[in-house]
Amino acid sequence: MNNKIERYVNDKETREIFGKWGEKIAEDKGIEKGKQEEKLITAKKLLELNIPPENIKFATGLSLEEIANLKN
Repeated sequence: MNNKIERYVNDKETREIFGKWGEKIAEDKGIEKGKQEEKLITAKKLLELNIPPENIKFATGLSLEEIANLKN
């Protein structure tokens, strides 16, 4: 490995920056997963109220396939 790159990669500040960046990515993925789960819960409740799947798609942004899978 190139000495300049090796020094940069092994630098404490750089490791901290990349560590925080990794934590942020993990947090963002967790938030997105939570949003998706909330959409699925909402869609399931709307299905129980006999709301048409097309309306649920509009309200939640889920695909008709995702909504259909909730019926099973």
